[in-house]
Amino acid sequence: MRLQVVLGEGVIRCNHLTVSSDFLILIKERQLSNPKLQKTVELFGTEKAKDFMIGSDGVLRFRGRV
Repeated sequence: MRLQVVLGEGVIRCNHLTVSSDFLILIKERQLSNPKLQKTVELFGTEKAKDFMIGSDGVLRFRGRV
């Protein structure tokens, strides 16, 4: 990310651009309405759901086996 500062006669301009995505928000919303994924959340922490984790954003993730 580059921050651009423009100095001119009587003007100082600072530009900043932020790009974001609502993709993870959409995934979280859909997970809440999916009965199979809700069952996985209920089993979280057990042997049956050992390949899943819940991120700090509350999104259920498959971590698989390494």
